[in-house]
Amino acid sequence: MVKEIDDHTNRGHWRITTRNEMRQHGYHHKPIMGVWSFKRKCNPFGEITKYKARLCCHGGQTIKGVHYDETFSPVVSWSTVRLMLTLSEVYGWHARQIDFVLAFPQADVKTDIYMHVPEKFEVKHHKLRLNEFAPHPSKQEHIVKLIKNVYGLADASKTWHDHIKSGLLEFGFEQSKVDPCLFIKGNVLFILYVDDAVCLTPDKSNADQLIADLNKKGYILTDEGPLSAYLGIQVE
Repeated sequence: MVKEIDDHTNRGHWRITTRNEMRQHGYHHKPIMGVWSFKRKCNPFGEITKYKARLCCHGGQTIKGVHYDETFSPVVSWSTVRLMLTLSEVYGWHARQIDFVLAFPQADVKTDIYMHVPEKFEVKHHKLRLNEFAPHPSKQEHIVKLIKNVYGLADASKTWHDHIKSGLLEFGFEQSKVDPCLFIKGNVLFILYVDDAVCLTPDKSNADQLIADLNKKGYILTDEGPLSAYLGIQVE
């Protein structure tokens, strides 16, 4: 939990403020709650590889027309995934797996959103500190103003998709008319499932260049190397 909060803080995902300052800026809606999500990540064999704690906004407390307008975000179809992976095996293309780290918060929020301090935390010396006996978030004067697109917002997935899409289009990729999560640039194919991506190309240097471009543009990612498993599918 502490690592999650530190990651958000160090990457500038929010700014600590107060309820009084929020009202002075003309914002008269209640701050939304933050909720914790705990999960285990497994490999294709069902073995636990990682434990994760993720702080999310309570999307059910967001208001349409105030915090968001549209929410729909596409994901790559299984037909596209199977076809692309099959073609890469048949023609011997290089397949590189890319994982975007804390993907959603890499995009900016599109409107003013205030959130309660996360449960079990309180502000001390202008920083969020873990305190098992901290007052309930609704009772604390300090809140945070979101700068980045935190998980849980009603339009979080769409905001992230729009963000990565704009970057790929800027790099010269074209969005497929058949599958909106397939992007094509010459002989380079890019498949996106939320924050898990695969780059397929006959020339490994093309994948290296794409990853370099993404890093230069400010996207935070992990180069997972040659594809071994994707969305539960083991690739050999």
